[in-house]
Amino acid sequence: MKQNENILLSTATVKLLTMKELHSVRFMDVVSDFYVEQWLEENTDYAWGIFKNETDELMGYCTIGYADDTSDIIEKHPEHTDDSLLLSDVYIKPQFRNKGYGIKLITEVIRKRWELDGNKNAVYLVAMYDKLMYFYGKIGFKPLNDTDGKFYGDMVLSIDEFKDYPK
Repeated sequence: MKQNENILLSTATVKLLTMKELHSVRFMDVVSDFYVEQWLEENTDYAWGIFKNETDELMGYCTIGYADDTSDIIEKHPEHTDDSLLLSDVYIKPQFRNKGYGIKLITEVIRKRWELDGNKNAVYLVAMYDKLMYFYGKIGFKPLNDTDGKFYGDMVLSIDEFKDYPK
């Protein structure tokens, strides 16, 4: 990574998305095929974004909420509780990919969500593509196999496997 990219990465800010970012979120929803706009209600802690500090440009976003409507594989996992979390809708604009912004976004969102909740619980996600398994694995997510041994994209981040991003 170049020095300028390191500086940009270190100054990027992760924070809750609000109605103030509605226009940027709508644009990203179109290109990502997600619908994060629905989570921009006031007083929710589901939708998060990573911002370029000098321009406050939204570089990417994700959502995180309770894992209460998920696959049987996740719901039957031994670490799953009513307070377990589900990470989804992760999107980084193409010009900011492969520069560390996605990892920074995800690790800070998980850490901040654990702080807001007052406890740490397992985090789940569904990796739609094989190359995403490798990406999420850098943070500590592990694949969950069904009882037949097949992998359907479900992954878990156990508390002791979390690889935090340096602040």
